[in-house]
Amino acid sequence: MILYSSFDAWEFRWSAGARGDGTPLEFRTSEQALSWLLRLQSTNLAFALSLRNLLARGAPAHLTVLSDHEVLLEVAQLLRVRRLFVRRREERIEGGQMRQAGAEPKSAVPFPLPKRRPSYNPFRDPEPEDPATFPARLDSRPLAAALLAAADSGVPFCPE
Repeated sequence: MILYSSFDAWEFRWSAGARGDGTPLEFRTSEQALSWLLRLQSTNLAFALSLRNLLARGAPAHLTVLSDHEVLLEVAQLLRVRRLFVRRREERIEGGQMRQAGAEPKSAVPFPLPKRRPSYNPFRDPEPEDPATFPARLDSRPLAAALLAAADSGVPFCPE
């Protein structure tokens, strides 16, 4: 079973011949193992549940009814007497995703250019404005009067 805490991946196995990189961690005392387990638990909210599932697979059935703290104590004891083994898995983070050491990295495909939004640059030149529809010195009153007269008479108006 693999458990993640922060940036580390830990492999828990019932046999000493566990796969993975490195040698299994060794704990001289149950307190040392418990201290290590408590640090892992503080970074993974589902840690106690994962350890409970691990115990249910390889330990006697009565272990599944223990409290979370009792589960940690039992796992610490199993680690100390080397009935349960744990080793750090070598994984590297690339492109925001974890991968196992030795695995080929996936080539990143860039986001297609036509689908990208233009980035905002406050220092670039402003885009040219659309040309004006009417000349700047247009007297709009006679134009409005002609449009109103055409609309009242029902005759289509075209300035050309």
